[in-house]
Amino acid sequence: MRVPTWLTTLALVLLMPVGVASATIEVPAYTPNVVDPAHALSAADTTRVNAALQQLRAERHIWGAVYILPSLDGESIESLSERAFRQWGLGQREADNGLLLVLALREHRSRFEVGYGLEGALPDIAAKHALDEALAPKMRQGDTAGAIVDAFAFMGKAAAQDPATLDALARTGATDGHGNDMHWARGLVAWIGTAALIWLLPPLRRRRMRQQRARLMARHPELAGESEQVAHTPRKRGGLRGGWVLRGFLTINPGVFVAMFSALFLAGFVIALLVELIVAGLVLWRSGRRYRSVQDFRAFLDRQARTREALIKRGHVARTETGDYAYTPAYYASQASSSSSSSSSSSSGGGSSGGGGASSSW
Repeated sequence: MRVPTWLTTLALVLLMPVGVASATIEVPAYTPNVVDPAHALSAADTTRVNAALQQLRAERHIWGAVYILPSLDGESIESLSERAFRQWGLGQREADNGLLLVLALREHRSRFEVGYGLEGALPDIAAKHALDEALAPKMRQGDTAGAIVDAFAFMGKAAAQDPATLDALARTGATDGHGNDMHWARGLVAWIGTAALIWLLPPLRRRRMRQQRARLMARHPELAGESEQVAHTPRKRGGLRGGWVLRGFLTINPGVFVAMFSALFLAGFVIALLVELIVAGLVLWRSGRRYRSVQDFRAFLDRQARTREALIKRGHVARTETGDYAYTPAYYASQASSSSSSSSSSSSGGGSSGGGGASSSW
């Protein structure tokens, strides 16, 4: 009996996804922190690479891993890298600070898959430079271990905002790969906007709150004696200096990358400005909402009182001899235990996804 042509075509269409799925490479089980089914590294090479990855994690909190395979067998290195990253759960949970280097030997292809938590510190331009300038030369010489170590070393320096590394990225990124020149004046404007958010917005917000509070208390002096804190918090020494350090760090990272992104792309510049304006507007608009009316202030005090009562029941707040409320040692112990985290010798720590990255050839 002759099978109708349309039935044959339908069967092929229905079976096609199965065939494609079976043709994809099976990602092997994870072995910290080098997965080498291609057997490209000797035992000494593996030890050297592992030592470099452990140093990167200790210094930069980047959980690196390497996957070396003989061939892609027709699959794209981008899809394979993402599948491996997700299957192995590279990086720490919630932090998503995994960094996977994939090498396909037959196709001479390489890729850095960057976790979402590292995208600000390691933009695609840094990954591309590491592959082209640090990894490719030694891969062409047959020094696979040296190529891997150098590539991760460059990524570590980029994350640390090493001046020489940033200068190399700036020279490499003089064009966006399509002949479009970098507009550094545009990037400078975007960077100034970011710095203004970090340095000027907090004091402007506090000043606006003080003004609104003074205006409300002048109209309703009976509210001046109300306590606005859930409980008394001792002032920590060195808080101002620590705040300056944090602001300085944020000015550099992600500030520098906001500038580079804006200099490279006009759309990036527009997006950066819009985000900066929206953030500034929302923060100033929301600041001091509790002081806009007596009703808003009373509602705020009620919320604080409910929070205080809940903490008193848990033993985290107690009344003092002066009649005020203060946090108890149990409260600070609970805060310390919730913020502690553990480390592991493996790069597979529960990270869930790959974010950006770059691919190249050697």
